Amino acid sequence: MRKTVATFLLCLLVALTGSMQAQKFAKDKLYNLEPAGHTGKVIGYKTGNTRAVLVTQDDKDLQQQWSITDLSGSFRFITPFENKAIHATSDNTAGITENNGSDESQLWTIRPKGKFFQIIPSNSMDLVLACNKDGSLHLLPKDKAGDQTETLFRI
Repeated sequence: MRKTVATFLLCLLVALTGSMQAQKFAKDKLYNLEPAGHTGKVIGYKTGNTRAVLVTQDDKDLQQQWSITDLSGSFRFITPFENKAIHATSDNTAGITENNGSDESQLWTIRPKGKFFQIIPSNSMDLVLACNKDGSLHLLPKDKAGDQTETLFRI
């Protein structure tokens, strides 16, 4: 009986720690952030605009290519060509700003959800990034958003 319980607890521990492993993103690779419900669209921005928006995916458009930098379990999305970062704004949208290593609004938590990910501002863990039908991005309360398609992204 003890051996069975010990084996069960060991299996449970392995399963739990395996699901809590940190995400790994290559430092020398660029990524697109594609919302699950918007095929052919990715997160990008337009020159001079301070908002991140959905744009038509174009491999030549440097304003939609993101490096993903790990910072102790949080991540920063940076376009290395213009040194811009996605940040959580005070009005619950996704903004574009100069990369700043001390700006906590630029840190995000990436949570796996099946074959997708949810992107959560690290300084407001009760919110989740979501996209609207018009291509704008906003932060929804996580308890209301659940696993809605609007909150799921491919990276």
